[in-house]
Amino acid sequence: MRFLLDIILPLLIAGLSIGIISYLINLILRLVKLDIAVIKLTLFLGAWYFVGPIVYDFILGTIIKYENEIIVFIYKPIQVIMTMLKI
Repeated sequence: MRFLLDIILPLLIAGLSIGIISYLINLILRLVKLDIAVIKLTLFLGAWYFVGPIVYDFILGTIIKYENEIIVFIYKPIQVIMTMLKI
């Protein structure tokens, strides 16, 4: 049960969050008629930089009991890379 709550459920929530963010970015860029892959990727990384930690903190407070490095990297990839490089 711990594997389900600490690993599988956060991965499913991350996938759902990533899908919603991608859909909203695609919707906005199609409305503006600016459908370029580099812009999509940049906007997604920018949005996930702010949204990922918020979702992770919510999950950590309600579902997850123990932190897992893989789950932290999925929700906070830019922050983890910056701490590894000591930027």
